[in-house]
Amino acid sequence: GSGTAISGLVDVLSGASFEYATVFSGGDLNVSSGATADHISVSSGGIFNVGGTVLSNVAVLAGGVENVLSGGVVTGVTSSGTGISGGTVNVSSGGAIDHTTVSSGGKLNVLSGATAHNVSVSSGGTFNVAGAVTSNVAVFAGGTEIVSSGGSTGPVTISGGKVELQAGSIASGGITFASSSGTLVIDGTTMPSDIIGGIVVGDTIDLTGVTFTSGGSVTVVSGSVLQVVEGGITYDLQLGQNPGVGLSVMQDSGTGTLITAVPITPSVNVVSNTSASAGQLIALSSLVTVVDPNSAGYRTLQLWDSNGTAAGGEFLINGVAQPAGQPINVPSGANVVFDAGTSAGTDTLWARLIQNNGALGSWQQFAVSVAAPTLSVSSLPSATAGGQIALSSLVNVSDPSNATYQLQLWDSNGTAAGGEFLINGVAQTAGHAINVPSGANVVFDAGTSVGSDTLWARLVQNGTAGSWQQFSVSVAAPTLSVSSLPSATAGGQIALSSLVNVSDPSNVAYQLQLWDSNGTAAGGEFLINGVAQTAGHAINVPSGANVVFDAGTSVGSDTLWARLVQNGTAGSWQQFAVTVPAPTLSVSSLPSATAGAQIALSSLVNVSDPSNATYQLQLWDSNGTAAGGEFLINGVAQPAGQAINVPSGANVVFDAGTSVGSDTLWARLIQNNGALGSWQQFAVSVAAPTLSVSSLPSATAGGQIALSSLVNVSDPSNVSYQLQLWDSNGTAAGGEFLINGVAQT
Repeated sequence: GSGTAISGLVDVLSGASFEYATVFSGGDLNVSSGATADHISVSSGGIFNVGGTVLSNVAVLAGGVENVLSGGVVTGVTSSGTGISGGTVNVSSGGAIDHTTVSSGGKLNVLSGATAHNVSVSSGGTFNVAGAVTSNVAVFAGGTEIVSSGGSTGPVTISGGKVELQAGSIASGGITFASSSGTLVIDGTTMPSDIIGGIVVGDTIDLTGVTFTSGGSVTVVSGSVLQVVEGGITYDLQLGQNPGVGLSVMQDSGTGTLITAVPITPSVNVVSNTSASAGQLIALSSLVTVVDPNSAGYRTLQLWDSNGTAAGGEFLINGVAQPAGQPINVPSGANVVFDAGTSAGTDTLWARLIQNNGALGSWQQFAVSVAAPTLSVSSLPSATAGGQIALSSLVNVSDPSNATYQLQLWDSNGTAAGGEFLINGVAQTAGHAINVPSGANVVFDAGTSVGSDTLWARLVQNGTAGSWQQFSVSVAAPTLSVSSLPSATAGGQIALSSLVNVSDPSNVAYQLQLWDSNGTAAGGEFLINGVAQTAGHAINVPSGANVVFDAGTSVGSDTLWARLVQNGTAGSWQQFAVTVPAPTLSVSSLPSATAGAQIALSSLVNVSDPSNATYQLQLWDSNGTAAGGEFLINGVAQPAGQAINVPSGANVVFDAGTSVGSDTLWARLIQNNGALGSWQQFAVSVAAPTLSVSSLPSATAGGQIALSSLVNVSDPSNVSYQLQLWDSNGTAAGGEFLINGVAQT
């Protein structure tokens, strides 16, 4: 009221300041770079150009225009910034504006390259962004922010107004709905990555670039992703959290897709019970839950039962059984349970809501199942004859639901010999279904005979018989195994258990029989309780008898057999043998005996007799003389050219003789059965002395040279010999041998 009224031209130059002015129609206020201004009002027809700095309090009224030029800055704080009420403010590239309110037909245009901060857009105001908004935009009811391609907006709060993000624009810092009826318009098909929060009932998101198609959907997935599917294409918007509202999708005023936050109507969730017990009462709340997050309420919960019987299952409302095949209205506050019924099986059920407006919800299916008892059987392949086996070891009924059933058995044999069921001690016959009373003592007697009894079991439930399940109890037959003994000792007594083994895990009676192909004291025989058994017939072995096999005194092998007789049926003979091995002979020659040496026979001849069998050792000498070599038995020289029997235990040596040469010798065994072994040749040799001589090419004149340096005699056999020398010169001048100092000619 007391400032400057401008209807003409005012230029505020660099360094100057200007305040409290009103620019009227035809007026033009120019604040140059370096100049400042504040408290300026621009009326219709007035123009305010800012190249410097506006400190505070600008009002741009209807018809008025403010241009913030490059380098120009319009500042302020809350309640003392720029108010655009019907006028227009243009912020050019390089310009900046802060703390601005746009309302009542006013427009704030932030051009490319310009910046704005702290902008509030109220009813009738429009905020066009082609530059950058760095912080705090609030768009109230009736206000609009439009961010064009290349523009960017910082944190935005939509309080009932509309924010439009055109294709190619950028949003950062978060978009928050602060009240109902706010609208976010996204024109492109590329969704912003900025987080959207605060959605409440009445807020909308208009995807003008996403063509609406019938069958499209909008859901919140992964807890915080608003997923829109249109025409088979998925579009994701990032939410701060699940908004907890319903979401409807429809076509907008054009061809786009409009998403509206709507109240969530009450819904019903159902859960099946797959393992109920027979007769169990299950609270309805365990099966059916009404979800009403917005407390909207509903008219009625309805149930439906496909069975509705005490056996198959039924709902009870305040204790009253409900019939099947019709909707069941659940009174508010009623005590509702489901009786699972006494029979095994599944009762299919449904639930739905009638909304307050009378709309019928969809039937939601669930079920309560009483599991049927199950039967499993186990065979026993190795029962003991006469053993009584608890039925629980053969047949198992699993009945977690406590349902009623009848267990039936079947026996293909049903005899004391072959096997039979006993119920409370009473034997059951074969060939018919055997009902097992509840709580009865049931065993299976395996029977006294070898063999397998085939059995069956099944369950009968509600009059329906299950399948027979086969199992068996087997009393295994004794088995026989035999082992040969290839190196028995002559006369040795061998326990039968070392030769014959009977395995009888089932404790079945049997008769063991033996057979001997020799049956003599010489060749081998069985002894039962000390009594020798003859050959060529079956030998019954009494139970508990002491049975051994006497290997016999003779060399050789006795072929034997064993078999089992069971229930009068003879098994196959199984062959084995006990062998007394014959002694064996080995000889060794002596190529370098000493003349006159006496050589132990054991150095030349070795007899191996592990079986301790008797035998006769014979020798043969091709020379048999004191000079050429001879055997001495107990000091007596043995002649040549005949078999020489060596008495058992005799002291036998071979005298190598006094002469050089080789004496050829032989040895053989006569077995105790008279069999003659082959002569085995060996020799004892007395080696002849050998002579070697060495020349001396460089003797010293008059030197005396030891004979051992010129002549060497090797005589390992210690044989007598005469050494002779010969000298072709034999003179003191030409050289001569001296024997004991006497010169030799």
